[in-house]
Amino acid sequence: MGPPHNSNSWSHAAVWEGKYYYDVDIGCTSVDERVVMERSKRNHPCHQPFGQQEKTIANVKVDVVQPVDDLMDKTTLDAAPPASTPFVWTLGCVLPDDEFVLGLYGGPSRPGDVGSWMMETGKAKGSKVWFLNIDVKVGGQEHNTQLLHIREGVLELAKLPACVGILHADPCDPFTAVRYNQPGPPVLFDIDNPDGMCMDDPNNNRKIEDAIARTKFTVECAKAVLDHGGFVIGEHPASQGDKSPYSAKGREKHSTIADTTVFTDYSKDYKIESIHTDQCAHGADSRKPTTFECSPNVAPRVRRVIGVKHCTHKAEEHVKKLTGTNENGKFETENSELFPSPLCEGLASVIIEHVISTKVNQVQCVEAADEGDATANVFPIGTRVEVFWTGENKWYSGLVTDSVVKKGDVYGKRKYRREIEVHYDDDNLKVRHSLHNNTVRIEHTSTVGRASTLSIFWRAKTLE
Repeated sequence: MGPPHNSNSWSHAAVWEGKYYYDVDIGCTSVDERVVMERSKRNHPCHQPFGQQEKTIANVKVDVVQPVDDLMDKTTLDAAPPASTPFVWTLGCVLPDDEFVLGLYGGPSRPGDVGSWMMETGKAKGSKVWFLNIDVKVGGQEHNTQLLHIREGVLELAKLPACVGILHADPCDPFTAVRYNQPGPPVLFDIDNPDGMCMDDPNNNRKIEDAIARTKFTVECAKAVLDHGGFVIGEHPASQGDKSPYSAKGREKHSTIADTTVFTDYSKDYKIESIHTDQCAHGADSRKPTTFECSPNVAPRVRRVIGVKHCTHKAEEHVKKLTGTNENGKFETENSELFPSPLCEGLASVIIEHVISTKVNQVQCVEAADEGDATANVFPIGTRVEVFWTGENKWYSGLVTDSVVKKGDVYGKRKYRREIEVHYDDDNLKVRHSLHNNTVRIEHTSTVGRASTLSIFWRAKTLE
């Protein structure tokens, strides 16, 4: 197949019939690429030593009557990496020295999960960031976030500077749209009652209370990570309510975890961005519309890698349906809670690229600062900055209202260094900071259309 021989139209192509080339309309062609896809596998003979002497063409019978949908071909082009040996966190344990991503409710360790793909991608790109998964299927009751002391311990993890981000996927059972299929388990949340409905059954009321408590804890952890400059990626089933891009008849009042009061307040304060995708486009057996709630510093990458993929199948083409309950009375969605391997690979790629990019930006900016001197006017008056307060272990935003060079005491010596005055947003106070012993950066903002947010860190040299 190639460019047309007897036509100048972009909609035509030349097809080899075996004896002659014929110009045909591209819309009338069906291309079976399984032979090419077969050769893309690592274990294909053509990539192995001495394998060229073997038959390297897949024995694929082309069916022109029933075209192949490559998106529905569940053969993974590259075998998923083996399950990484997880570091199982417990209270009081000593953490490895490297930076990590905190995973909340990531499911059991398995081949092709986010942790294993982060190991695989990290090795290829020289990054040592690892995945710390908190889930009862990994650590049993030591990971049960319904217990107060476990919640407190996990929250301390989120506050550590080594925690560069958080990936949370809260259980979807309380918010699932499948509850609108009756008879069956009742609806617990809707758009009129985003924090839960008043139920007669005490068991259902307990489920609502547990879901809200878990959401509050997730938001606490997310805020802790964002406050020291990390990123957040949160996953939940997409809304099928009236104003959703996935709106469905009979589910007009469907609401999700993102509609709860605690989550909406958090989203507004931290400018969280919603990104939609269909998991069937990432290798899942069902469509499963999904929403990722992302912090602005990582959202552009998630959009580019995850958000651009969507369902292109007919309803009957999906291998599995997620409506109704199984023979055990549990939702069919139960076994679809785990991310498919290609989606995990995409998330791992986003995370590793973000971490590497952030480090490169920081190093470049610090090197640029070191080439100057302590009197350089890095943050002019009117600049929006964030200052890291070590006591609170938190970044605080404000406006630079003054910038001067003074001679002062620096480790027992009188030296020139620049001071800035910051008018803080939180308490409306003005505080002066010397740049030789404070960490200051340009305020994080949403970077639509850019790969990452540039953070300028300043640790200035001092002059005699």
